[in-house]
Amino acid sequence: MKISELVGTRLEAIRTACRTRKLSLNTERTYEGCVRRFILFCATLSDWKYKSSDELVRMHLENGAKDWSASTQNQALNALVFYFKHVLERPLGKLGSWAVAKRPEQLPVWLSHDDMMSLISHLRGLPRLMAEVAYGSGLRSHELASLRVKDVDVGSRTITVRSGKGAKDRVTILPDIVIPSLTAHLREMRALWQSDRARCRAAVAVPSEKFNGEDWEWFWVWAARDESKDPRSGIFRRHHVHDTTLGKALSVAVKRWGGSQRVTVHSLRHSFATTLLMSGTSITDVQALLGHVDLNTTQIYAHCLPRVTLRVKSPLDGTANVIPISFAQHSTARRTA
Repeated sequence: MKISELVGTRLEAIRTACRTRKLSLNTERTYEGCVRRFILFCATLSDWKYKSSDELVRMHLENGAKDWSASTQNQALNALVFYFKHVLERPLGKLGSWAVAKRPEQLPVWLSHDDMMSLISHLRGLPRLMAEVAYGSGLRSHELASLRVKDVDVGSRTITVRSGKGAKDRVTILPDIVIPSLTAHLREMRALWQSDRARCRAAVAVPSEKFNGEDWEWFWVWAARDESKDPRSGIFRRHHVHDTTLGKALSVAVKRWGGSQRVTVHSLRHSFATTLLMSGTSITDVQALLGHVDLNTTQIYAHCLPRVTLRVKSPLDGTANVIPISFAQHSTARRTA
């Protein structure tokens, strides 16, 4: 079998495996790219048939690690573990700690509440409402973009995140302040939904055949204005706005605002967590709202708190009894010496 045919066959198999296990489209595409690179790498080895799966994976990761970031290396590892387990049905052995790249420890970018509200004031229309919901609820970019009408409960002031990271559901806060604007927006979305139903347009995509995508409850909160081709089914239907919609608007708003930090949609989530911790919310409550499985993941936001800098005084500030020497006096003293 030619390499091109092998690649095509294996990629089709991994697409099927991803869809069977309800993985997101982004994950599916990432795994496809990683498996394609792995197969093409193996094709460059004259003796690949005589090497074990573990050895081939090790060689591929070590070869790529020269140019990849830690995140890319870990993505490749996850993809290959999935590929050998669910496609080839030959699970890899224990590769060892070397296979997992250690990411550099960096504090997340976050803004104070006043700075965040100032930044949001430079947004207009739909991006502004999306930013307010993202900051007020601590949602990830995809979680925000893919919200459905049934996930927003104005009565209980909650948002239910379905199949978030790790395929886990959770409930988070719906801020009171966004409810009037969000309610008005949902009226516009309902009119759009009614127009689609009156024109017998294709229903929105749903996670299972037991659900009816024509029902209002399954319609997108942030529905796209135009229909587009479903990348999986090939059906022309209405999707939610692209995940990058808010990010692009934020980039423009940051320039207008005049900030020097690189603010992304995830910065809204970081700011949500840090602001809650600074206000006295317990870290376990913040963990639940963010949907973190491991409390250590939430702990990084505790490092952002300015507790140490507020409690500890610089030694230089304790020299008030020292008579300052002027620059001129300092220069004269040096010449005399």
